[in-house]
This record gives sequence, structure tokens and C-alpha cells, in this order.
Amino acid sequence: MNMMRTPAAEAAAKAAAKTAAKTILLCPDAADLARIRAVPGWADRFDEAVEGTAAALSGRYDVLVPYDQPHRPPLLGDGARVAFLCTDLTAFEVALRNPPPGDLVFMPSPLARLDVLVRTRRTLKAARDLPRGAVLSAADVAYEVGGQGAGADCATHIIGRSALYDLPEGAPLDFGVVG
Repeated sequence: MNMMRTPAAEAAAKAAAKTAAKTILLCPDAADLARIRAVPGWADRFDEAVEGTAAALSGRYDVLVPYDQPHRPPLLGDGARVAFLCTDLTAFEVALRNPPPGDLVFMPSPLARLDVLVRTRRTLKAARDLPRGAVLSAADVAYEVGGQGAGADCATHIIGRSALYDLPEGAPLDFGVVG
């Protein structure tokens, strides 16, 4: 496939693709096809009416993409090689639980990279209930992975400070709650 098209060739390819595009009505049975085509003005909206399922229609194409259902994976024709690109961490985790019918490519966005780091970093939390004014000792500080407290490397800066509020056990420890 020649990737270097002239502007005229590119315009011709776009025009051919546009004229070749069809609007197809797909229904599971003939009765449904007839009912929908009987709605005034609807018969003229479609170039073709097909009885069957999306899976059967997908044999015409390499990929049939659910346009209005982004959570539903595309239907693939036999032999099609498809990769699904995720840049969002939550979408990637959903895709891992519900694998798409092809390769899964995770190209984390800057925000997704930050989310991964935040979820895996050690953070500080209160090891017990701390009353307002309590001076924190090492025994008052606990660690957790992925919490909302300051990073574990800040423990030496938190120990020795006073709680600015009553803090329940497990509360994130950061510089906004100690002084």
C-alpha cells in the first residue's frame, strides 16, 4: 500500500469511500424489518435492509464498530487483526476484565501515568485516633499503598508535629492536618 498519495489521489479516495458508503437497516427478523420500514419516511433512509444479527453482517467487513456504544467492542471479520488502544487507566482496567477481540495496547496518557504512580506509592496515615494538639510520634504514623497522605519519605517531617484537628485512625497524614 502506497502511503504517499498526491492530494488529487487522496481526494479521489475520499470521494470513492463516501459514495461507496451505505446505510443499512439490520433487524433480527423479517417482521421487525417490515415494521421499521413501514414508519413514514424510514424506508428512504436505508440503502439496504438485512435480516440477521450484527455478527452475521460483520462478515462483510474487517471491523464493525458500535458507533453509539463505545463500551461495546467492535465485531471483527474472519482474519482481521485489530488492536485496541487505551490511554486512560480506568478504561485499561475495564479492558483487562473484559478483553476485547484483539490485542490490547496501553499507551498511558500523562494523567494515567500519574494515576499508576499514585496507586503504587507508599503514603502516610494515622496509626490510631489522634486528638487535636497531639504531638505525633513514630508510633502514630502508619503506611499504606496508594493512600491520599503525604509520601512515606515525608514521615520524618510529619513526626514531631501537632495534629491540627481530631484525626481518626486511618486518616491521611499530610501537611494540611499537622502543624
